[in-house]
Amino acid sequence: MKARGGATHEYAKIWAKMIKNEWESRGGEVVAENAMDYNKSADFYTGVSRLVASQPDVMFVGGASEPTGLVVQQARQLGFQGGFIVMDQAKLDEMADVAGGVDQLEGAIGVVPLSIYGTDAANDFIKRYKAEYDKTPGSEAAYNYSAMYGLVKAMQLAGTTDAKAVRGKMSEAMQKLNEAHNPYQVSEVTDKGGFVTETTLAVVEDGKIEQKPIEE
Repeated sequence: MKARGGATHEYAKIWAKMIKNEWESRGGEVVAENAMDYNKSADFYTGVSRLVASQPDVMFVGGASEPTGLVVQQARQLGFQGGFIVMDQAKLDEMADVAGGVDQLEGAIGVVPLSIYGTDAANDFIKRYKAEYDKTPGSEAAYNYSAMYGLVKAMQLAGTTDAKAVRGKMSEAMQKLNEAHNPYQVSEVTDKGGFVTETTLAVVEDGKIEQKPIEE
């Protein structure tokens, strides 16, 4: 059984539709749906209590990390002991800071935060970022950093600033970036603009965020 407590913006709606279809196709049941406005609300007790009342085994949650962490915290305070499927917009390490610790996220699954990605490129970026800003960077910082260097490289390869020509060189540009400029080791840019990286996932087990291999 699953309950949905994702956000109300369009990206969250797309996520919710996809995950609902996949969940039900595998024999799962959605026992409650109560999307919440993560951008305008600071208290989610009403929405979360409706989800908890449906007694789900797992909740689908997700928006920005801070409000998503608050949703998790309030779900725990209301007695929910199940797991969480976390939309990729939210990062487990950032959620933990708000929820009251990693142990509050026990049983959660989500994307791998940069802080535990573990590659030499990621660790080097974290070290340099901390030296400059005195804090651990999030995933968006790493992707935006790569995208800027990729854009410059694509303009160099295209020999022009024409948008169409530059877009056509983005995939090649990401492949040719210096490792230090590509913390997530993006290997390709799809026709629709998606960054392609190694497929990974993170889970929270025994109070720790751990990276796990994908099982087909």
